[in-house]
Amino acid sequence: MSEEIVKLLESNPRIQHNAKSIDRSLQNGKNYKVDKKRIAKIRTELNRLHNKKIIKKPSRGFYQAIIKPKTLKVLENPPVTLHGIKLEMKILENNINGMEGIPSNNNKYAAWLVANDFEVTTNKRSTCVKWFEQRRVTITVHGSGLVEIFIKASKNPLVLNDFLRCLDWLNGFFEPVTPFRKRNVSLVQVGVARDFEQLRMEDVGCISLRKFVNDWCQVYYKKEIGATRFEHHLTFTKPKLTLEEAVNSLMLLTYAPENISGNDSNGSGSNLFERGMYC
Repeated sequence: MSEEIVKLLESNPRIQHNAKSIDRSLQNGKNYKVDKKRIAKIRTELNRLHNKKIIKKPSRGFYQAIIKPKTLKVLENPPVTLHGIKLEMKILENNINGMEGIPSNNNKYAAWLVANDFEVTTNKRSTCVKWFEQRRVTITVHGSGLVEIFIKASKNPLVLNDFLRCLDWLNGFFEPVTPFRKRNVSLVQVGVARDFEQLRMEDVGCISLRKFVNDWCQVYYKKEIGATRFEHHLTFTKPKLTLEEAVNSLMLLTYAPENISGNDSNGSGSNLFERGMYC
């Protein structure tokens, strides 16, 4: 009987049941007649399951399934989101030495740095802070021509369409000095997450698992957004993940494979990246 009760509660974790409603459901509601002895046995079994913390008791006489990862799909299916994104690219073939000492043939880069309020910091670096749809974007240009782009979006994570719009925005930002999409842009760091609003962690503040130095997972309740976050942090060193690979991987996580691959009008294989959904 205990397995039947747990299965019934987990079939709809939102619903609270008492012994009588469980008895009616187990009897399939057909010509149902109240059986006090049968209900008493169910009530005893409910108390036993509650004491073992297999089910929970939100109010007197009523019981409910404890939300577990396997029951999340019944409650909600949140989208895959991104935060803590770090991109790298080369803006120049030659050194630009920050804002000072820029070669005369690089006047357009100096003007671009000034126009976008870059500030010279240490080690020949120039940094500016911009905002994309309430998300902080820090852009650092090194004297070697290396550009680091960090998108902070923990409180306002990016879904796929947000990320693609952000790439469009970055393309427009870098357009005066370099073609952002056509150069070798790499994804260096990313946090991939799903936020479950109806899941609450009980008796545990955070669960972390570090599989490798640059690969770790975490489950915790994020108070700022009112949701339990399942996140996976990845850092790519050698080889680095190209931006094209990153976009296609996110598409695989977001959409069914049959919706993101197939044949184009001339019969050749293609994907959304090649079809211009990003470019």
